[in-house]
Amino acid sequence: MALALRSRLINGRDQENKQQTIRDLVNDFVQLAEKSENRLNDTQKIELHVAMASIFNGVEMPGDAIAWYRKAAELNPMLALKLSQVLAKNGRQQEGVSILIEGYQTADDINKIKYVSAICNILTVGVPSRELVMMAEPVFQSALSNFPNDIELLVNLANVRYVAENRFDDAVALYQEARRLLPNSPGLLNNLATILSDEPSMLDDALATINEAIDKGGKVPTLLDTKAVILAKMGRRKEAKDMLDNIVHSNADARYWWHLSEVEFQLFEAERNPTYLKSAKKSFELAKTNGLDQQILTPGETRRISELNKKLAQLDGTN
Repeated sequence: MALALRSRLINGRDQENKQQTIRDLVNDFVQLAEKSENRLNDTQKIELHVAMASIFNGVEMPGDAIAWYRKAAELNPMLALKLSQVLAKNGRQQEGVSILIEGYQTADDINKIKYVSAICNILTVGVPSRELVMMAEPVFQSALSNFPNDIELLVNLANVRYVAENRFDDAVALYQEARRLLPNSPGLLNNLATILSDEPSMLDDALATINEAIDKGGKVPTLLDTKAVILAKMGRRKEAKDMLDNIVHSNADARYWWHLSEVEFQLFEAERNPTYLKSAKKSFELAKTNGLDQQILTPGETRRISELNKKLAQLDGTN
C-alpha cells in the first residue's frame, strides 16, 4: 500500500494544486488504512502506522506524520524515539523532550540510554532554551548515576554540555572519562581534540590528542581535517592548507571546504595575496553548496563561520 501511494504521489506532484492533489490521494489511503486496522494484529498495526507516518513525512505533512507516529508509539513505546525526532524537527522540541523523559522513566535499563541519546540529539541541534536543557537535567543525572561507564552516554552528554550549554570544562571531563574507558578510539579522540582546540590555551593538548588519533586510526580525511584546523589556530597556516588541499574534492564534506576557506582567508589577511582571497571565496561557496548549514556545530565553530561569512561579504567583488 505504501509503495502504491508513493507512486501516485510522485505523479501528483507534477500537477497543478499539488498540495490539494496530495491531500486527496492521501485521504483515500487513510480511509483504507483505518478500515483495515480492525483486521490486523498489533504488529501489523505498528507496521501500518509507521508506513503511513513515513508517507506523510515524505510529502511534507508533518502534523499527520506525528499523528500516525503517536498511534504507533502507543503500541510500541520505543517508537517514541522517532516521534520525538519528528516533533523536534518541526519546532516542537519541548514536546519531544517531554515524551523522551517519560519514556526514560518507564524504560528498562537496556533501553534507557537510547532515550537519553535522543534527548541529547535534540539539544545539540539549533539553540535550545535554557529551560529545555534544565528540564532534561534530572534525566542526565539519573543516567550518570546508574550508567557511569556507558561510553555513548558520556560522549552525548559531553556534546550537550559544550554545544548547548557552553560548559567547556565539564565537556572535557566527560570526554576524558570516555577516553579512559575506551583509549583506542580515533573518533572519540578526534572529538576531544576538536573541543580542546576551541580553547587557545589548550592547543598543544589538542594537537597531541589528534596526533594520537591519527596514530591509532590512520591518515583519514576526518582526522587530517581536525589536525589542519588545529595547525591553523597555532599559526601554521600553510601546513594546514597543504593538508586540506589533499582531502578536498568537489563533493567533499562541507566542513573540509569551510576549513580550507578559513585558512585561505587567513593567508590572504597575512600576505594580501589576492589569489588566496579568490580561493577562499570559492571554497566557502562549495562549503555552503555541500550543506554547511546542516552541520552540528560547537559554539566556537558557529562564531567562526559567522565571522568568515561577514569578512568575505565585506570584500565581495574584490578580485
